[in-house]
Amino acid sequence: VLWQREPILAFLGYVKNQWLLTTLNRLSQAGPTGLIIYTLIFVLWEMTFGITTPVETAAGMAFGALPGIVASGSGKFLGALLAFLLARYKFTEPVKKRMETNELLALMEESIEERPFRVALLCRFSPLPELVKNAGIG
Repeated sequence: VLWQREPILAFLGYVKNQWLLTTLNRLSQAGPTGLIIYTLIFVLWEMTFGITTPVETAAGMAFGALPGIVASGSGKFLGALLAFLLARYKFTEPVKKRMETNELLALMEESIEERPFRVALLCRFSPLPELVKNAGIG
C-alpha cells in the first residue's frame, strides 16, 4: 500500500469529489424516492460491509438531519434484522457442522444460554463490524 499510495489516494479523491458528491446530489434532488433508494442501499450495506458511520453521515449531508436519521435508522434496522434472520434460519446448520469441534464456539454458546442479556449487550457494544454482530447472534 505504501508504494502504491499515490494511485490509491487519487482514486479515493475521485470517489469523494466526483462520485460521492454527484450521487448525494442526485439522491437529495429525487425527494422521497431518493430517501427510499438510500434506505434500500443502506439495508444492503448494513448486511455486507457493516461500517455505517460514513454512510449515515452522508445521509445527513444529502437529506438533512431528520430525514437522514429516519432513512439511516430504517435501513440499519432492516439490514440488521435481515442479516440476523438469514443467519438464524438459513446458515445455522452449515455453521454448526463446520464448528462442532470448535471449543471457543461451545464456550460462547454456553455463555449465551446462561446469561443472554449480558452477552447481547457485550456484543452490541463490542468494536466488531455490524455484520459480525448481527449474524453472530443469529
